[in-house]
Amino acid sequence: MTAAADTDPIVGRPAAVAQGPIFLLCFAVALLDGFDTQVLPLCVPLLASHFGVGPAAFTSVFVAQAVGAIIGSLAAGYAADRIGVRATLIVSIILFALFTLAVPFATSLEALAAIRFLSGIGAAGCLTAIVTLCISIGAASGRVRKTMLAYTGVPGGFIVASLLASALVDTSYWWGLFAIGGVIPLVIIPLLLRYLPGREDMRRLAAEADRPLAQGGPAEVPADARREGLLSRAHGPKTGLLWITMLIASSAVYLIIAWLPTSLNMAGYSSSLAALSSSFIYVGSVIGTLLFAAVIERGKPDRVLILGYALAVAAALAIPVLLSPAPLAAIGALVVLGVTCLGAQVTLNVFSASLYPEHLRGRGTGWALGFNKAGALAGPLIGGIVIGGQDPVGRVFPAIAAFMLVNMVMIALLARFMPARAARD
Repeated sequence: MTAAADTDPIVGRPAAVAQGPIFLLCFAVALLDGFDTQVLPLCVPLLASHFGVGPAAFTSVFVAQAVGAIIGSLAAGYAADRIGVRATLIVSIILFALFTLAVPFATSLEALAAIRFLSGIGAAGCLTAIVTLCISIGAASGRVRKTMLAYTGVPGGFIVASLLASALVDTSYWWGLFAIGGVIPLVIIPLLLRYLPGREDMRRLAAEADRPLAQGGPAEVPADARREGLLSRAHGPKTGLLWITMLIASSAVYLIIAWLPTSLNMAGYSSSLAALSSSFIYVGSVIGTLLFAAVIERGKPDRVLILGYALAVAAALAIPVLLSPAPLAAIGALVVLGVTCLGAQVTLNVFSASLYPEHLRGRGTGWALGFNKAGALAGPLIGGIVIGGQDPVGRVFPAIAAFMLVNMVMIALLARFMPARAARD
């Protein structure tokens, strides 16, 4: 390999060294996104009292945020192709940082919903940009694993938000959570400008990364195959199954994210204890993502997902039973639920990519992630209905178990469409 090939075109350093700061920054952005996503649900009991409404009234706020996330994902994907990933990421960070800072100044639920709609656009744009960046740089043989590792920043942000909220949410300094979530993203912008590749550099990196796979150029795709779409006779059945699976899985995940702290609070936990208890499920999600990232390299993601969802069903059904008589055991079940339900969500994204041939993989994965964002809309809506009734803990966790049970069947059906050799990006 020549010296030029060993040198990264972005900063003039060896490629292996230059990519280190890029992945660390992607991890940091993911962590800030996770912090921003989780901090509002942790403050719902406090804000409900402030606005004089019940917790279920915040369904409109979560729905507005989810709609913003769908728009942000689609807009960021388009913008990354037009103006570059770095510019898209920086604009997205500024948007979600400024509107996170605005949350303590909201004077009504309607104003809060509008603020979270706009911050949701920015936060989703950040995730779209960093996934695009991680997938595009470095050797093809480690793309998915590296992207999954960078994505552990999201549940890491959940944990940080939960721990800080356990200390601040019952005090007059609760607004500091939003100050932290808004100021730090602005502070790291100079680092993003310094280390992230511009549009032309991204093209060169992507070309270098793809060349070993193509052995000098992409394989020729037959004209008939190229005309096939995601909903053609050849691909339509698996596409429909995949979209339903993504929607169900993400609905369960966002049901947990949006309503777990409030459910525990309504079950008798203080706001700070509910926040601290919620952090355990996110510890599990970090562990789960790391475990799945290691196992996925061996192939057979369908078997890993089915096993994970089976454990998630058992954990979700055990939590309401254990919460009062055996709280430590319930915390253990929360960790298992995080490992399986939340950790499996990242694996499902990888699984979706392996279902399509190369010329359809981008579109197939993109639409699948769009249905993932639709779950951010469905989950909070379902949670709002559940929270509005009696015994929220006894209803939220069985609902999660039902979602996971259905997805075990869906993954088994999808496995029929997998290539003989699972993709090991």
